[in-house]
Amino acid sequence: MRPVAEKFFCRGSANCALCHRVNGRGRDFGPDLSHIGQKYNRAQLLDNILNPSKTIAPGFAIYLVDTTSDLSYSGLLVRENADEVVIKDTSLKETRIKRSEMARLQPSKISAMPEGLLQNLTAQESADLLDFLSSLR
Repeated sequence: MRPVAEKFFCRGSANCALCHRVNGRGRDFGPDLSHIGQKYNRAQLLDNILNPSKTIAPGFAIYLVDTTSDLSYSGLLVRENADEVVIKDTSLKETRIKRSEMARLQPSKISAMPEGLLQNLTAQESADLLDFLSSLR
Protein backbone atom coordinates (compact mmCIF):
# COMPACT_ATOMS: atom_id res chain seq x y z
CA MET A 1 0.00 0.00 0.00
CA ARG A 2 1.23 3.49 -0.75
CA PRO A 3 2.42 5.37 2.37
CA VAL A 4 0.02 8.21 1.52
CA ALA A 5 -2.94 5.83 1.82
CA GLU A 6 -1.92 4.96 5.36
CA LYS A 7 -3.09 8.41 6.56
CA PHE A 8 -6.56 7.31 5.52
CA PHE A 9 -6.45 3.88 7.15
CA CYS A 10 -4.15 4.51 10.12
CA ARG A 11 -5.72 4.86 13.56
CA GLY A 12 -4.54 7.94 15.39
CA SER A 13 -4.17 10.06 12.27
CA ALA A 14 -7.24 11.37 10.46
CA ASN A 15 -9.19 8.16 11.30
CA CYS A 16 -11.08 8.30 7.97
CA ALA A 17 -11.47 4.53 7.76
CA LEU A 18 -13.41 4.45 11.03
CA CYS A 19 -16.42 5.60 9.00
CA HIS A 20 -15.48 5.47 5.30
CA ARG A 21 -14.59 2.67 2.89
CA VAL A 22 -12.15 2.77 0.00
CA ASN A 23 -12.06 -0.20 -2.35
CA GLY A 24 -13.67 -2.50 0.21
CA ARG A 25 -11.44 -1.48 3.12
CA GLY A 26 -12.70 0.55 6.10
CA ARG A 27 -16.12 0.80 7.78
CA ASP A 28 -19.52 1.25 6.20
CA PHE A 29 -20.92 4.25 8.05
CA GLY A 30 -20.09 7.31 5.96
CA PRO A 31 -20.06 7.57 2.18
CA ASP A 32 -17.84 5.17 0.23
CA LEU A 33 -14.90 7.24 -1.01
CA SER A 34 -13.57 4.79 -3.61
CA HIS A 35 -14.26 7.27 -6.44
CA ILE A 36 -14.37 10.58 -4.53
CA GLY A 37 -11.67 12.08 -6.78
CA GLN A 38 -14.13 11.97 -9.68
CA LYS A 39 -16.69 13.99 -7.74
CA TYR A 40 -14.55 16.65 -6.05
CA ASN A 41 -11.30 18.49 -6.79
CA ARG A 42 -8.64 19.06 -4.10
CA ALA A 43 -10.11 22.37 -2.94
CA GLN A 44 -13.58 20.86 -2.60
CA LEU A 45 -12.19 17.83 -0.75
CA LEU A 46 -10.38 20.10 1.70
CA ASP A 47 -13.53 22.18 2.19
CA ASN A 48 -15.56 19.03 2.90
CA ILE A 49 -13.00 17.88 5.47
CA LEU A 50 -12.68 21.26 7.17
CA ASN A 51 -16.43 22.01 7.08
CA PRO A 52 -18.17 18.62 7.30
CA SER A 53 -21.61 20.04 8.11
CA LYS A 54 -21.60 22.47 5.17
CA THR A 55 -22.82 19.78 2.76
CA ILE A 56 -24.03 16.42 4.03
CA ALA A 57 -24.17 13.74 1.35
CA PRO A 58 -27.67 12.48 0.56
CA GLY A 59 -28.49 9.47 2.69
CA PHE A 60 -25.90 10.35 5.33
CA ALA A 61 -27.76 12.81 7.53
CA ILE A 62 -27.90 11.80 11.17
CA TYR A 63 -31.43 11.43 12.50
CA LEU A 64 -32.42 12.09 16.07
CA VAL A 65 -35.20 9.91 17.46
CA ASP A 66 -36.95 10.41 20.77
CA THR A 67 -39.45 7.86 21.98
CA THR A 68 -42.55 8.21 24.11
CA SER A 69 -40.71 6.24 26.82
CA ASP A 70 -37.97 8.92 27.00
CA LEU A 71 -35.33 6.93 25.10
CA SER A 72 -33.19 8.72 22.52
CA TYR A 73 -31.35 7.36 19.51
CA SER A 74 -29.26 8.88 16.77
CA GLY A 75 -27.87 7.46 13.59
CA LEU A 76 -28.23 7.08 9.86
CA LEU A 77 -31.70 6.35 8.59
CA VAL A 78 -31.28 2.89 7.07
CA ARG A 79 -34.90 2.34 6.07
CA GLU A 80 -38.40 3.30 7.05
CA ASN A 81 -41.93 2.22 6.39
CA ALA A 82 -45.37 2.98 7.77
CA ASP A 83 -44.71 0.93 10.93
CA GLU A 84 -41.08 1.60 11.88
CA VAL A 85 -37.76 3.29 11.19
CA VAL A 86 -34.37 1.62 11.36
CA ILE A 87 -31.30 3.66 12.24
CA LYS A 88 -27.64 2.64 12.31
CA ASP A 89 -25.34 4.15 14.93
CA THR A 90 -21.59 4.72 14.67
CA SER A 91 -20.89 1.23 16.01
CA LEU A 92 -22.90 -0.04 12.98
CA LYS A 93 -25.66 -1.37 15.25
CA GLU A 94 -29.11 -1.14 13.71
CA THR A 95 -32.06 -0.23 15.92
CA ARG A 96 -35.72 -0.64 14.97
CA ILE A 97 -38.12 1.91 16.42
CA LYS A 98 -41.87 1.56 16.03
CA ARG A 99 -43.53 4.70 14.72
CA SER A 100 -46.21 4.30 17.38
CA GLU A 101 -43.46 4.74 20.01
CA MET A 102 -41.78 7.77 18.42
CA ALA A 103 -42.23 11.24 19.81
CA ARG A 104 -39.78 12.85 17.36
CA LEU A 105 -37.86 11.94 14.22
CA GLN A 106 -35.68 14.79 13.02
CA PRO A 107 -32.65 15.09 10.76
CA SER A 108 -29.67 16.86 12.29
CA LYS A 109 -27.98 19.77 10.56
CA ILE A 110 -24.68 18.61 12.07
CA SER A 111 -22.65 16.00 10.20
CA ALA A 112 -21.58 12.77 11.85
CA MET A 113 -18.10 13.63 10.56
CA PRO A 114 -16.39 15.61 13.30
CA GLU A 115 -14.62 18.89 12.71
CA GLY A 116 -10.89 19.22 13.28
CA LEU A 117 -9.88 15.95 11.64
CA LEU A 118 -6.68 17.43 10.23
CA GLN A 119 -5.47 19.01 13.47
CA ASN A 120 -3.31 16.00 14.40
CA LEU A 121 -1.69 15.90 10.96
CA THR A 122 1.24 17.95 9.73
CA ALA A 123 0.74 20.15 6.68
CA GLN A 124 2.55 17.52 4.58
CA GLU A 125 0.42 14.69 5.96
CA SER A 126 -2.73 16.69 5.19
CA ALA A 127 -1.47 17.35 1.65
CA ASP A 128 -0.68 13.64 1.25
CA LEU A 129 -4.18 12.72 2.39
CA LEU A 130 -5.68 15.13 -0.14
CA ASP A 131 -3.44 13.63 -2.83
CA PHE A 132 -4.69 10.16 -1.94
CA LEU A 133 -8.36 11.21 -1.96
CA SER A 134 -7.89 13.07 -5.25
CA SER A 135 -6.39 9.96 -6.81
CA LEU A 136 -9.47 7.85 -6.06
CA ARG A 137 -11.12 7.59 -9.44
